[in-house]
Amino acid sequence: MFVPLVALAHMPGAKTAAVIGFGSGMTSHALLGSPTLESLVTIEIEPEMIHASRGFYPANARAFDDKRSTFVIDDARAYFAASGRRFDLIVSEPSNPWVSGVSGLFTTEFYERITHYLTPKGVFAQWLHLYEIDDALLLSVMSALSQQFPTYAIFQISNRDIIIVATTRASLPSPDWSVFQYPLLAKDLRRVWPITAHTMETLRVADSRSLMPLVRMAGTPNSDFYPILDLNAERTRFMKIDAEGFVGLASGRVNFAAMIDGHRNGPGDSYAVVTGIPRLQAMATAAGLHSGDSRAGPDVAVIAARKQMLDAEMAAGREPADWLVWVRSVAAIEEGIHGGMSGTADEPFYASLYAYLDRVHPPAPARAAIDFLHGLATWDYAQAARAADPLLAEVGRGQLWLEPDQLRDGAVIAKLAVGDRAGARAAFRGLISRSARTITDLRTRLLYSYIADTVDTRLLAAK
Repeated sequence: MFVPLVALAHMPGAKTAAVIGFGSGMTSHALLGSPTLESLVTIEIEPEMIHASRGFYPANARAFDDKRSTFVIDDARAYFAASGRRFDLIVSEPSNPWVSGVSGLFTTEFYERITHYLTPKGVFAQWLHLYEIDDALLLSVMSALSQQFPTYAIFQISNRDIIIVATTRASLPSPDWSVFQYPLLAKDLRRVWPITAHTMETLRVADSRSLMPLVRMAGTPNSDFYPILDLNAERTRFMKIDAEGFVGLASGRVNFAAMIDGHRNGPGDSYAVVTGIPRLQAMATAAGLHSGDSRAGPDVAVIAARKQMLDAEMAAGREPADWLVWVRSVAAIEEGIHGGMSGTADEPFYASLYAYLDRVHPPAPARAAIDFLHGLATWDYAQAARAADPLLAEVGRGQLWLEPDQLRDGAVIAKLAVGDRAGARAAFRGLISRSARTITDLRTRLLYSYIADTVDTRLLAAK
């Protein structure tokens, strides 16, 4: 359901729309919930798909019953070329690319043609799966799309799917999440948790700004003349490989894509409306910690108990038996409290930490660890960069005060933000052997692309 709604939010005034691939019919049905839409064309190459989808009726009723809806039985590329029509919104949701012929809908040539069938302010949305495909193949599609659509945003709409919303304009319109309140759509969604603007922004993975350095370095785009996706999709399906880098990109505590893109996200205000998305679940847990509502999930009770123990220890004014264990425990609690957040911190929580540290006089690395976490939480990169130095020195002595990937991600971003590219490179290299990620993991490659790039990280420093 999120595919059409995320797309519609970026073009809420769309009057004409086209959908590539009918499937269950839910995308066409949802788009027809827009009161401004005047016509919708659904292009499906296999007529039996339309026949079979009647089994979902009435959940997809508008696709069949609404007078604004028409079906075209044709290949999508052939239809657009023959009709020459232009649309305000085009949503491409075909079959998986290992199905014969489908990978041609993920090539740079197809995306180039699609630009001619959009109105001047038109928006294009591309569905992609994260299962039985690897990060390299996804990057080949991203590279193909970005050649024609320089501005885009990616949202993770389930634990297995993403949607890319793109435009040929210099900037993508800010999404208008009030589309969820359209009467017909609100009626469709009445049985789920309220979907807020904050929920939807939490689903944001990255924008073109944060991904462009890696996309530029990723190699050959998927093309009709170099069909990387067509040649490899069956292999990744057979091997049951998942695009783990994309899945984890926005789920870590150091959301460096959000940092580069400049998308702050405050405290959670609702529960997870879909399961399996790490950042959304983390947001729900944080919301439950503040409200005390156990419906937020089982992690709430665990984190609440750990925080209660920490508060009692700090109130007693005693030094911990092991400062390293204390720091790691604080980091885990901090992550739970700030689930789904980026660019903002729970300042009362940090105030209690600093008041305690002032009383008990901890070792320098312990205070540096708290400064590092606070700097990253608030995007105070100068604070984080200063605090990273003693922590990285401790690594050289065999002591890890924070999880290595959290320290590496944060140190690299902070050093780049303050203009210390050499320091960022040293942090990246010094912790790479400690990382739980492979050298080919998308997050590792993306982080390195920031170090190698000479444009985008300067934008981060300018915030």
